Amino acid sequence: MARLGHSKSRTGCLRCKQRRVKCDENSPCAACARHGVRCSLLEPLPGARKSSSAKQSTQRSKILKSPADAGEYQTDRYQRQIHALAPAAPASTNTFTASSRSSTSVSSDLEPFPYFEKFLSGQELKNASTWITDLELMHHYTASTFLTLPRGNELPKIWQTEVPRLALAHPFLMHHVLAISAYHLASLYPDRRSLYSVQASQHQNDAIKGLRTSLSQINEGTCHALFAASFILSISAFAIFSDHKKPDSQPTIDDLLDVFLLIRGMSGIIQTYEETIRQGPLEKLFLFGDHESRTPLLATIVDRLGQLKIPENVEPATRNLCHDGSFKLIEWIAHASANADVPEPRVSITWPIGLSEGFINLLRGRHPAALTVLAYYCVILHSTGSAHWFMQGWGECILRDIAESVERPWSEALKWPMKSVGGEATLVQ
Repeated sequence: MARLGHSKSRTGCLRCKQRRVKCDENSPCAACARHGVRCSLLEPLPGARKSSSAKQSTQRSKILKSPADAGEYQTDRYQRQIHALAPAAPASTNTFTASSRSSTSVSSDLEPFPYFEKFLSGQELKNASTWITDLELMHHYTASTFLTLPRGNELPKIWQTEVPRLALAHPFLMHHVLAISAYHLASLYPDRRSLYSVQASQHQNDAIKGLRTSLSQINEGTCHALFAASFILSISAFAIFSDHKKPDSQPTIDDLLDVFLLIRGMSGIIQTYEETIRQGPLEKLFLFGDHESRTPLLATIVDRLGQLKIPENVEPATRNLCHDGSFKLIEWIAHASANADVPEPRVSITWPIGLSEGFINLLRGRHPAALTVLAYYCVILHSTGSAHWFMQGWGECILRDIAESVERPWSEALKWPMKSVGGEATLVQ
């Protein structure tokens, strides 16, 4: 029996249905107007509110109870997205393998962005729709963020013009562009970090859904956009932890290994369609001049890795895997030094590509010999982070996690890496 004084809303807006609250069925409804979001009742065609559109609308409205929740929510969503995209096969395979794992979200209300309070007020603020925030993100990307991406100063046309042009035809890439712009804004404006992080999370979630679908149908027409999207996704995976000063947002060894999975998956796309990509709009990303730019830091690391000895009591198979990981780091340093003006960022991105599954498993198992090799990579990561916002703090945080995971005599081998990033005092005694 229906309750007295209660009438069930059957034609309310999608957001009210998703929140399970009564809708007054106005156009727009009072709840959407109050929160300054787009109301589905404004759609011109009844067909626009079919189930498929409803899922997209409700997904875009799944946000946080308060900006303070953004850090923990971002980390949880990041973990789910990484594992949803990570290839199940070793890095030598040529494509991503999409996981069937689904992600859950937290939904509630979000106050209007303070940035727009300077321009909008009253009813204007209530009626502001998400396209305004997207315009802000795209403007910031084309004005600033593109310059901070790898080789952005050297190849501005690629990141500022070609990638946005590709994004117009491939929505998943557009979402990636807007996501990295939001992460960049979050790093620039700490007082609004939580709000920009929510924007980044929404766009990255939509980007990954589209990326997973497109990867299963990759061809010569989509490989350019997929390569650009996977490249930006790798950077976003670093950027999500750029606020490393907060205890709950400091990356760990496992977080770094999840980023490695994304980078290795990106390499699979290159291997399959490298010739096509090299002849397309992103071709200049594959062109390098002749350099001899090994920095003093990289030269020291090469020397120390060459002298690194794995104790004889370590089983031969493990010792060989660790030596191979060390040699791969030396090789990538030599390759980057011969092809890049500033080799450290290139080493930071490319070393994971050549690692064996066995070595990565040793890292996940916290084997001290493998962690010792990783410590030298973290010195490079720390140097890269000093000049690139999306890697800021990673080297120091991962080294701290390594130091807490090993005991003597292995901790002795960490003294130089820890000293190089200013963290010698955190070594296990």
